[in-house]
This record gives sequence, C-alpha cells and structure tokens, in this order.
Amino acid sequence: MCNDVCVLGEIFYTTPWRMTFIVLCCLGAVTVIGLSLAIYCMCNKKDKLRKEKDDIWEQNHDLCDQNYDRTEELKILTSQLDFVNTNWSPVDVTLDPDSAHRNLILSDDGKQVRHGELDQVLSDNGNRFSNWSSVLGNVGFSGSSTMR
Repeated sequence: MCNDVCVLGEIFYTTPWRMTFIVLCCLGAVTVIGLSLAIYCMCNKKDKLRKEKDDIWEQNHDLCDQNYDRTEELKILTSQLDFVNTNWSPVDVTLDPDSAHRNLILSDDGKQVRHGELDQVLSDNGNRFSNWSSVLGNVGFSGSSTMR
C-alpha cells in the first residue's frame, strides 16, 4: 500500500517551476479569452457606428435633395413674382353702377367703392348683383401694360 500512496504523491507533487508554468498557462488562457471578447465587442461597436453613420449620411443626403427642391421652387416663385411686379402696370377701371349690389356705394366718378348699410333706392335691372356684394367693371379698360 505504501507504494500506491507514494506513486499518487509523486503524480500530484509539483515543483515550483511546474506551478509557475500552470499559473502562466491559466493567465494566458484568461488573457486570450479576454482579448477575444474585447475584439468581438469592438467589431460589433464598429459595425453599429458604421450603420449609424450610413443612416445619418442618407438622411443628410435626403435633406439636401429636399433643400435643393425647395430652393428651385423658391427661384421659380421669385421669378414669377418679379415678372408680375415688373411687367404689369396698374389699370384704370371704371365701375358699372347698374351692376353694383344695393349695399355697395360707388363714388361719383365710379373709381371707388365701399360697403354701406344704406338702403339705397336703385333701379332693379337684370344686371344688378343681389346675392353677393359685387360690382362689375364698365365696358372697357384704360391704361397700358409694359411687356418685356
């Protein structure tokens, strides 16, 4: 029996060099596992950041396209407004007193109109507005338009 115990004791007997080697192997294994996890986490984070960057770039690109479209619309509207403002002069209109609604009061020269609450006594011809406070212009216009 002593031989069995002695053999087992020799198997589990460790020298300081053997113990150092075992400890270094365990530390190396832990280091390799830790570094592998760190690299895996950094790669996942890098992929996530790359996806976020691509999404932000796409949103920025879409906003730039929308801004360009709005700028083009603004240019068109500005040119149309400039055309209207520069190419048309005021027109002298004389209003037709026979078509004016009863609540509209025309000036003597027929150039101005205002809303009044007077119950005017006016002839009831077929041309007078009865439902809407409106008035027509007289037969012709006078004035000029400057087309460029």
